[in-house]
Amino acid sequence: RGDDMAGEGRVRAEWNRALLEDAVAPTYARMLARLVKAGQAEDTDWYYEQWPSVEALAEPWAGLARRVYMECAQLAVLRSEVGGGRWVTPEQARYLGKECEWYEDVRGLLLAQGETLTEFPPKILRGFASAKIPLCHVTPSWLRAMLRTYQTISYLQNSTARSIPILQFCLSDMVLGSPVGTDGAELYQQLCGLAIVAVVDKSIQTFGRKADKIHLFVPTEDEAKLLQRIGQRLVDPTLPPAVLEHLRS
Repeated sequence: RGDDMAGEGRVRAEWNRALLEDAVAPTYARMLARLVKAGQAEDTDWYYEQWPSVEALAEPWAGLARRVYMECAQLAVLRSEVGGGRWVTPEQARYLGKECEWYEDVRGLLLAQGETLTEFPPKILRGFASAKIPLCHVTPSWLRAMLRTYQTISYLQNSTARSIPILQFCLSDMVLGSPVGTDGAELYQQLCGLAIVAVVDKSIQTFGRKADKIHLFVPTEDEAKLLQRIGQRLVDPTLPPAVLEHLRS
């Protein structure tokens, strides 16, 4: 019977699912890539509207949508503003949610450093997650690891205004006063080697290690005035209080 999912109905259902996932989905993904190559995706709001929304669909259409995202995994279908704008694959993309308090500051740093930061609607993020296609999320831990690959960061040099929000973001997943030997203390060690801390002489210095011969000190404002001659070794005491609490801990 046609409505018997254990008989002919089941065969037809499996055939329809195979048709959607193995024929329609790859074609849909190629259509998205062709829109990019043809220059018809410059209006990214319109372009991303053409992508399917997995959560808005029931099966078997949700399966089709997931397969579209899987087929896009190796295609340059995500827009990045780096270098004036270019299209990148999901594997190359860097994603930072706009809900991040320091979004504009981190965005400026990443683009200045040539990182392929992408912006797209939440449904695209959820679509790749549903298809189990990993995307690189810009987290404090990821940014700390990225920054350690640079000895100096020209975007931050001599710019306290730029360095402060980057430092705040890098500290945002840390638990104040974590005891030595805990996971929280391990996170603090990830600051070592990062050239992101503003000091009294208005330069940007690097977080060192205990074994280093030269250390940074966190003074009060009065102490900073008395010790201006070694301003390059004194953390700027006018940094946000929460930042100073972390550094003193």
